[in-house]
Amino acid sequence: MKKLACVLSAVMLTGCFGYQPMYAKKSGDLSRVYVEKVTVSQEEESMGKGQRRVAQLMNRSLKEVFNNNSGDLSLLVDVHENENALAIQRDATEERLELILTVTATLMNNETGKEDLRSVFDVISHYNIQETPYATESGVERARKSAASSAAEEVVHRVSLFLNQENKH
Repeated sequence: MKKLACVLSAVMLTGCFGYQPMYAKKSGDLSRVYVEKVTVSQEEESMGKGQRRVAQLMNRSLKEVFNNNSGDLSLLVDVHENENALAIQRDATEERLELILTVTATLMNNETGKEDLRSVFDVISHYNIQETPYATESGVERARKSAASSAAEEVVHRVSLFLNQENKH
């Protein structure tokens, strides 16, 4: 009976030949990409240090994955920040806002100068406006850090999927 179970499991595993995980650890393809620029699209006068911090956090996260200084593909990321009011509690003590980062990731082919991938997506994070200004500011900072981290992960996933699809053709 044990032999039969071993034979059946071996037969089923032969169907996995050529299987490659979609999100493998670091493949050689990720080394083809380098982060050229991460920018925040707002006027410099109206931009606070918090918005610049989003670009810095994303740049650092992306450079940990795409750690090449040059390659045949360059990654340009543009981030635009918006806020929307979500709700007010019944006792009017707190107002909840959502921080929306609209991210445009562009993967450029350095050899041809053409755009290989352009991906636009939103990342949303929430925070409360409270009576004490420091509590509100720390909430905004946590929301920005969370949104920047999620946006960087999403960029990595989309670039990885593109490179994976490109290798299949």
